[in-house]
Amino acid sequence: MSKPTDIERVKAVLYLKLDENLSNRDIARRLNVGAATISDILGKFRTLDCGWPLPEHASDQWLHQSLYPDRKAGRIKPDYGLMDIELRRKGVTKLLLWEEYQANYPDACYSYSQFCDN
Repeated sequence: MSKPTDIERVKAVLYLKLDENLSNRDIARRLNVGAATISDILGKFRTLDCGWPLPEHASDQWLHQSLYPDRKAGRIKPDYGLMDIELRRKGVTKLLLWEEYQANYPDACYSYSQFCDN
């Protein structure tokens, strides 16, 4: 099972809060995220003033851009096949490969931990 995307998580938070009326703590526990993340999502959503359920025009891309205007909607996946080959070379580490990847895609890269998990 893959990890939920930012927007899937946002929609789950909104549903659990606005339809199920769960507390932030219960939502955080159910989604396995921090309570601060829940508060952050709900705070950003309140600033949109778009109502719940989401209006017809609220596509995933619109919602992502509205809640996270400084983030790009997608991340660029590294070439893991090439990285597997590079890791066999002496002196090459995951950190070194991630730093190169981050330098090439500063606005669309995975965090180091996501990079290693993938």
